[in-house]
Formats: sequence, structure tokens, C-alpha cells
Amino acid sequence: MINKRTYFLILTALVILFGGASSCTKNFKSINTPLIGSPTASVSQLYVAFVSNMTLGDQQVGNNSWVYPITQLAPVYTKADYSYGNDGDEYWSNFYHNLPNYEAMMQLIAQQPDTTIYTNVKCMMKVLKGYMAIKLSNFFGDMPYSAAGQSLNYSPSNDTVLTPAYDKQQSIYVSVLNDLQWAVNNFISGSAE
Repeated sequence: MINKRTYFLILTALVILFGGASSCTKNFKSINTPLIGSPTASVSQLYVAFVSNMTLGDQQVGNNSWVYPITQLAPVYTKADYSYGNDGDEYWSNFYHNLPNYEAMMQLIAQQPDTTIYTNVKCMMKVLKGYMAIKLSNFFGDMPYSAAGQSLNYSPSNDTVLTPAYDKQQSIYVSVLNDLQWAVNNFISGSAE
């Protein structure tokens, strides 16, 4: 006489055996072929990735967390009051994660037949990149900027893109101000009608 436990083990083993024997084999090779090359993203996907990776950084939250409730700007205040003290590390890494997205977006826009339809996107990206750069430079001073984020252009003969030189804070400010001036001069205003 077979007890319940033995019966259950035999039944489980049979289910696994027959389930494995009858598993899917149709298109097995094509389904399991690894991707070659990098995936591509659209301008809107790159924009969303850039914006979603922005942060005010905990130093901003620590200094301004009391301002938002007082001034009725609570919808803009998205950080919790208790997230203090990482000294800008999150902001540093987010900025340098965003730069390749910025460069990829600018390259993708440059490849379009009509780049003028993306003028406002370029304006917004220059403002957002500038905002992040100024916040980071205010916190850390000199930092990699003009040659940073070029990892899309990496090749064994061009490995300097992986270790960009530090820019002086003054040159970062001048570059950001030039980008902001470009954004102001090129922004295409929509009609209110």
C-alpha cells in the first residue's frame, strides 16, 4: 500500500517528467538567440529617461524642504522629508547617467530629415542639462563636463571618452549660459489660440 506522501511524490515527478517532455520547442533557436548590438530608443523615450533620472539631490531637499509646504508648492515637492545626508552622491551619479541619454538624443535628432520639429525638445534638454550641471558644480566645483557623456563614441582607439578631463567651474558656467542663450533664442513659441 502506497502512503499519501509517496503517491504525491510520484505524481509530482510524473507531472514534471511529462511537462518537460512536452515543453515548447517551436522557434526555440530564434527565441533564445541573444540580441546583437544595442537597442534603439526614440527621442521621446530618451527624454522621459532623462527627466525621470533627474533629482534635486538630498542637499536641495535638506535646504528647501520647509519652503514648499509654506509656499503651496507641494505638488512639485516629490522627495520625502526623511531622505537627508548622501552629500550629493545621488545627484552626481544621476547626472552622469543622464549625459549619454542627452548625447544619444542629440545624435538621433541630428539624423532626422527635418530637425526643426525637434527645436523645442533641444531647448528643453539644454535647460535641463544646464540645471543639473549648475546644481552639481555648485556642490562639487570643478567636474567633467565638456567631454563627459561621450561613451556612445567609445572605440578601443578612443578610450579617453571613458575618463573625461575635469572642466573648471567657470568654463562650466560659461558653457551652460551659452546653451541657455541658445535655448532662449531658438525656442518656438506656440500660439494661445
